[in-house]
Amino acid sequence: DSNFGTYLFAILFLWIACFMLFHYGQLYKFAPIMQPWHWFDKLFVAYGIAFMMFLAVAFSLKVSADYSRIWLYTFAASGGVGVVILRIGLSIAVNKLSAIGRFVRNVVIVGNAEQGSRLLKFIEDSDTSFLSLKGVFSAQKNFTSDQSSCFPTIGGIDELMAFVRTNGVDDVIVALPSGTEDHISHVVEQLRELPVNIYLSLDLVSYDLSFRPVPNHYDGFPMVEVKDEPISDWGILFKIASDYVLATVALVLLSPLMVLLGVLIKIDSPGPIFFRQKRLGFNNMEFDIFKFRSMQHSDGIQTKTIQATRHDKRVTRIGKFIRRTSLDELPQLFNVLNGTMSLIGPRPHAVDHNKIYSRQIRGYFARHRVKPGITGWAQVNGLRGETDVLEKMEARVKHDIYYADNWSLMFDLKIVFMTVFVIFFSKDVY
Repeated sequence: DSNFGTYLFAILFLWIACFMLFHYGQLYKFAPIMQPWHWFDKLFVAYGIAFMMFLAVAFSLKVSADYSRIWLYTFAASGGVGVVILRIGLSIAVNKLSAIGRFVRNVVIVGNAEQGSRLLKFIEDSDTSFLSLKGVFSAQKNFTSDQSSCFPTIGGIDELMAFVRTNGVDDVIVALPSGTEDHISHVVEQLRELPVNIYLSLDLVSYDLSFRPVPNHYDGFPMVEVKDEPISDWGILFKIASDYVLATVALVLLSPLMVLLGVLIKIDSPGPIFFRQKRLGFNNMEFDIFKFRSMQHSDGIQTKTIQATRHDKRVTRIGKFIRRTSLDELPQLFNVLNGTMSLIGPRPHAVDHNKIYSRQIRGYFARHRVKPGITGWAQVNGLRGETDVLEKMEARVKHDIYYADNWSLMFDLKIVFMTVFVIFFSKDVY
């Protein structure tokens, strides 16, 4: 009835307002969750503002008289108590999960023996349950294993890069002494290609790098942050939710068109409907990408990927249309649903192209710090189609890295709207 709708509006409004104010008040960060009693003042202020916003809206809409005064008082009090109980319960739950190894940060240390040993001792003395040390690495390419330590050095920089990509590492701590600025900068530059947080020991602040405060889960460790994960905290949840929801809706709405395109491709030329190829995605993990086939089918095994060129004779009649309108990319919605791609992100390149360009473009693999996408920042800025000269690929990589470093939901939304215009007006795809 109408009363039910009125009270439901109050509950939903307060919930949304609290969510927004808690978010902007940074009350979803690690410290407010783990130590809620130190943040009760900010929690109550944010909750109070949210409730006052509801009263202001109800008064403006002239529906405030529809609410029982007793219900309003009870609603306000129970909501405030509920926030406190939920916060305390969440803190207890996270502590219990960390105690059994379900809620920890996987950490590796890279540096020299002296600096690294001091940091190891600090970690051991701090006795935090939120950290799991996965390994210690030398900052040199050629290293000598030291088996005398309880945490022996297990590799150099090359081994570190491979280890991080395959062992679910969250944070890399660079433990090198001050006075080795060039070496530190070189190590950090290599690590920037990884989708991890990068930290430096506190005595390393003598060289020119931008720093951020270290997060509270390190419990006062003497470190500063150089590079954070491109998508972290609540952003991960928002990104995944938007990908799965929008991809599912798109598949339902576009399924008739996709069936029609499949029939036309089959009639137009012999061969399969879908084109399947190995690509490198997030964290350099290999996956199979799906497209509608737009070229003549070949049974031979291709060892070299040849990009389509203008007036390419391999492109079929229906292939020209679906490539020009980007409809050949629609099957990648299945890649989004299986988790190997995102709706928005750097376009994945063929495996052999990655090998070639990574040797020619500095920091090339930094574009793989986020999932590849069906469309991306480079594509909506005119960097689509053939990359016949190195400068075009350099520009594309630059835009891809910019996206990884500056991701936000609003940025994704901007790319979605720009993609619509690119599809209809771009002349660079063939």
